[in-house]
Amino acid sequence: MKKIFVTILAILMLPINIFAGAKLSAPTRIVASKIDNTYKFEMDKAKAKDLKVEIDVLNNDKWISQSKKSIIKDVDANGAKNSVTLTEDDLKNFMSDKNGYCFRLRYVDKNKNASPFTNMIHLGDAPLSRNSSAWALNDINKAKSLNIVSNTMFPNTKMNVTREELAEVAVKAYASLHKRTSQGSVNHFTDTDNKYVNVAYDLGIMNGVGENRFNPKGSVTREDYAVVASRIFGEKDVKAKKIKDAKSISSYAKKSVDSALESGILTLDENAKFNPKKEMKREEVLSSLVRNMQK
Repeated sequence: MKKIFVTILAILMLPINIFAGAKLSAPTRIVASKIDNTYKFEMDKAKAKDLKVEIDVLNNDKWISQSKKSIIKDVDANGAKNSVTLTEDDLKNFMSDKNGYCFRLRYVDKNKNASPFTNMIHLGDAPLSRNSSAWALNDINKAKSLNIVSNTMFPNTKMNVTREELAEVAVKAYASLHKRTSQGSVNHFTDTDNKYVNVAYDLGIMNGVGENRFNPKGSVTREDYAVVASRIFGEKDVKAKKIKDAKSISSYAKKSVDSALESGILTLDENAKFNPKKEMKREEVLSSLVRNMQK
């Protein structure tokens, strides 16, 4: 009986981690490099086996791990060091406000135990936009330098611009040109509390769609953009233009369309049509604003 008691006592006095798996250590001695469109991270061999690496990216000043969107990569353990690689496609949904990307790494085992993250690693030049037309790139870069861009536009500038995105870039362009803005602290609509929407309304740049609604995620037609642009750059009192589809232009937008065509803010297509109901792309809006702000 005494022998059994001593054995149990000895077991109880052993370090507690005899019953638990050893904690994972963070990746060490990382060497990061960028060659063409590939990012490579090399690190010392880890004691544990069958590991993956979680790569956290700083996206608009927030780590993507906070929203459980980190990138998980298998470890290549064939060389003298462990390594993982990222491609531009892996990063297509993320954007840094800095001249490159900020990363941090940690190991994850098959039981989903995770090591601490490494310190932040800054690497590479991040393109301002991941999916833009070649003709628009210079204007997008200029829009960024003028601080008139909404961050939601960057991942894909070929997408339709939303009404709340237009409100933001319009307010920023208006403030740059006229040195006027407002607090935007009063909510004017029931379907959004977006500050830029409130400011756009305060400044008379944009209105709602009726019934105290703004429809923030709605698309923007060419005729609606013409109205907004005329309020940013000033509406000219000009003669009606010869437009083949003029009858399709809404009455509230006719003067603004004529003014936008006169000023070169918008143009007719090769068939002399304005296409008033066609929806505007993000890059089209940014290009139009930038080119006219520089006149």
